Amino acid sequence: MSFIGDIFSAFGSFKSAEAQRKAATQERVAAEFEATQLEDRAKDTVAAASFRADRIQKRAQQILSTQRAMLAANGGDTTDVTAQAITDDTIRKASLDSLLEMANAESAAIKDRKRAKMTRETGKRMSDVYRDRAVGDQLQGASTIIGAFGEGGSWSKTFGD
Repeated sequence: MSFIGDIFSAFGSFKSAEAQRKAATQERVAAEFEATQLEDRAKDTVAAASFRADRIQKRAQQILSTQRAMLAANGGDTTDVTAQAITDDTIRKASLDSLLEMANAESAAIKDRKRAKMTRETGKRMSDVYRDRAVGDQLQGASTIIGAFGEGGSWSKTFGD
């Protein structure tokens, strides 16, 4: 009966190795999917910030046009020091807002790209662990079979020489 137990044990080891190989593949695919999602989010974040920064600049141009129109309607001169200071302040604030929008987006994108890289590396390491376990299970199964048929193994004890 020991021989049959050895065969089932070896079969179990081989099935475990197969499951470990599948887990390795699944781990790598899942990590790649998550990493791709993070990279896409990084691109989307930067694209959305670029759009918002453009809107800030367009809004600033509208504000400047309104300021000039109001100044002209009230008989003011655009070369006046006060008018120039207001224009400069509007331009400066719009530029800072645009730059801040892009800087925040780039910072978030960098973090997402780093997470994507780490996710890929972790997925590869976990995949390697599962593959190593699969090799160990295969060797265990082979060892069990060799032991069963070897001298003094369960085959010779069960069925004789």
